[in-house]
Parts: sequence; C-alpha cells; structure tokens
Amino acid sequence: MRPKRSAKPKLGRLEKIDPVDYWQSPADFQHWLIEPENLELLNEALGLELAIADPAALVDAIDEDLNYLTLVDAGDIPVLITVQLGTTDATHLGELIAWAAAESATSVIWIAADFCTDQRLALGWLNQLGAETVTFTAVELELWQIGKNAMAVNFTPVEEDGLTDSAEGIVPKSADPGSEPDPETEPEPEPLTELQQENLDFWSGLCDRLDRQGSLVKPGSPIPEATLGFAIARAGFRLKAILDPDHHSLYTE
Repeated sequence: MRPKRSAKPKLGRLEKIDPVDYWQSPADFQHWLIEPENLELLNEALGLELAIADPAALVDAIDEDLNYLTLVDAGDIPVLITVQLGTTDATHLGELIAWAAAESATSVIWIAADFCTDQRLALGWLNQLGAETVTFTAVELELWQIGKNAMAVNFTPVEEDGLTDSAEGIVPKSADPGSEPDPETEPEPEPLTELQQENLDFWSGLCDRLDRQGSLVKPGSPIPEATLGFAIARAGFRLKAILDPDHHSLYTE
C-alpha cells in the first residue's frame, strides 16, 4: 500500500503591485517602517543594525510631515532614511543632501520604487567624493501580492550605474601621478577546479534567471561552492540551496 502523501500548502499567485496602492504617502510608509518587524526587513537587506533612539520623537517628526527619518546604527551614528513611493527625481536628490547636512548624517538611505539612471549616477559620484565622510545607499522598494489576501515587501540594494566606469583613470589624491606603481601585488588566485567551475556556472545561471523573473527570492553573489544562501523577504528566515553532484540534484533547507 502506497503511503498517503502529506497535504501541501496551496501555492498563491505572485503579482507585483504599485506601492501607492498600500502606502498612501511617505508618512504612511514611515509609520510602517518603524515597526520593529518591518525595520528588521530593511536591516536584513542591507546587513545593518538600525535602531530607533527616541520612538516618541520619531513619531512626532513623522506627524510633522518631515520627508525623512533619522535612525541610528550599531555605533549610535545617525542614519537618514528617505522614501519615494514612485520614481526618483533630481528635486528629491537635492533635498536629501540638504537633510543629511542638517542632521549631520554620515549615512543616507534612499528608498524608492524606481531609480532613474541619472540619480544612480549621481549617488555613485557623491560616494566617490565623500567616501570618508558620508555614504549614500539606494534601495529599491517592491511590493508583491500573494493570492488574494497576503502581501510581501522586498528591499533590494541598487547598484550605482557608472560608478566603476567613472572611477577609471582617477588618480587618488594621495598618489603622485608620476610615481611608479607599488611593486607589491596581490598573489594570483588559485585556479578553480572543474567541480568549482560547474558550481559557479550553475549559481550564475540561476541568479540571472531569478533576477529576470523579478523573484522575491534574492540570491547572494554566485560562488564556486556547493551551497548558496538566499534572502526571502521575511524577517528571521533564509533559504539555503545545496547542490548534490553525485545525484544530479538540488535541495533546500
């Protein structure tokens, strides 16, 4: 007699929705974000330990229609957070620079539903200029509906377009343009084994496919190892995928 199969939870349909369908205004989003379980989602996405120094004062600031929050990181350093529920624009970029100066923030997190190329380039340029004093981080906000009732939010750090290209050819201030390069060089890395290369190729292909599909599951950077971790946009939970070359299979835990 075949064993009875255990009941599986019903899978819901994923649909990406406009953030303004859930949050009516930036202030509405800010009230949502300062809830501990929601702030933890942002912390996990960025690898930070942001905290609220004075909850009552923060709520008052939101009620005064300030378009930003000031939190603190693990070292009690002020971190400014601002949100745009739609597409970024140059006006907001100028405002967040002014707000950062007013709050003496050394870190600025800009959350938006969509980042224009111009704003990405500007953030990369600002990070080059002020790397030792202030950093700017762009975070894409995604909102998903699961089935008819459940919803999930996802925070994804945004790569700064053009940052690498624009940095080429720039001579550091401490360097002498006519000086010889440092003879000390990093040792050449060990070549990958055939199995490591197969692992790297597999993870790279999987990561590309998940990115193209806009999946809620966010992988780490492809590695030559057999195990790769994935964020699933839920506080306190991560997915680990493991390759089993002996059985030509992939399993998760």
